[in-house]
Amino acid sequence: MRPEEIESILKRLENGEISEDDSTDNEDDIDYYSSQRDRVMELEDKEDVGNFPSNPNLDADPPAANVDTDMQHNLETVERSPTPTTSSQNNLQTAPFNSRNLVWRVKNMDIVQNAFRFAGNTEYSQKIMNLDTPFQFFSYFFGDEILRFLVDESNKYAFQKNPNFTEPVTVLELRKFIGILIFTSVYHYASVRSYW
Repeated sequence: MRPEEIESILKRLENGEISEDDSTDNEDDIDYYSSQRDRVMELEDKEDVGNFPSNPNLDADPPAANVDTDMQHNLETVERSPTPTTSSQNNLQTAPFNSRNLVWRVKNMDIVQNAFRFAGNTEYSQKIMNLDTPFQFFSYFFGDEILRFLVDESNKYAFQKNPNFTEPVTVLELRKFIGILIFTSVYHYASVRSYW
């Protein structure tokens, strides 16, 4: 790709004409507000939009960070680059570039090294060191209390989905189910039927 085509695609991305992941509109997208006033109006009751008091502080855009001279030089170079040829303009339609929407941050991320370091005890207790088999390790971490909790919640969910539910899950059935899951994750066969 030529630099003009790349610049054109970046401009279209910034203007929202195309998506970075080529996905359709998603309900989980974060709403964009051009000013604080727009955000406050969205949060307020829709009926009171006409009576909304005007506040000049809310209408102002947030201040941009200071840009160092090298970055400013790079921006000027990009703005002075030649316009695309007519053949590339036919392929990619561009919208006018609005540099006002760009906010450059020069500040480095502050990372505290100790924030990511585990502060707990890394030594195994004697109780864990005495366990010999994988089943004993599993039973240590998935005790009867956790299994009973999982059974209770599973039965509660099943009853909520179907009030006529009459066959509750037991701890023994849950143990068998977890055993099957572990077994099938360790031994891989061509079909499910091969496990039986």
